[in-house]
Amino acid sequence: MTEQQLPEGWQMVKFGDIAKHISKRVEPSETDLEIYVGLE
Repeated sequence: MTEQQLPEGWQMVKFGDIAKHISKRVEPSETDLEIYVGLE
């Protein structure tokens, strides 16, 4: 998606600008993080 395709009022940002990079394995149910994104 390019910036020209974004809905009005949206802006394109790097994922690292809005999320923490945590490279250790955690059990989602045991973390105090509010939102958890798991990637394989």
